[in-house]
Amino acid sequence: MKPEESLLYTLLRLSVGKKAEIETPIALDVWENVYELTRKQTLEAVVFSAIEKLPKLQLPPHKILFKWYALAEQTKQDNIKITEATAKVEKYFSDNGLNGCILKGQGIAFGRNLRFRRR
Repeated sequence: MKPEESLLYTLLRLSVGKKAEIETPIALDVWENVYELTRKQTLEAVVFSAIEKLPKLQLPPHKILFKWYALAEQTKQDNIKITEATAKVEKYFSDNGLNGCILKGQGIAFGRNLRFRRR
């Protein structure tokens, strides 16, 4: 397994609350590759929630950290809008006598304590 794949899996475990050990220091190119992998897999915000839990010495370089932070914040704002729109759609159906249940996407997040959903 490549170093960036190993780090990505470790960060994913950490993001869902599992105990994970990260070796320090992590080379710049490994961080850059992990960042690109998360972009390709649309996992930037999920993995950033793990990065926020890392000790200062294990954080990615500032250049990457700030890009990651910006994407995570944009995801948070997008999810707020989607959550509000989802609630409006559900209310519309409910007001018109239709009981609904969202089984995919944003609806799944309602029952979880995720950082990137509206609180």
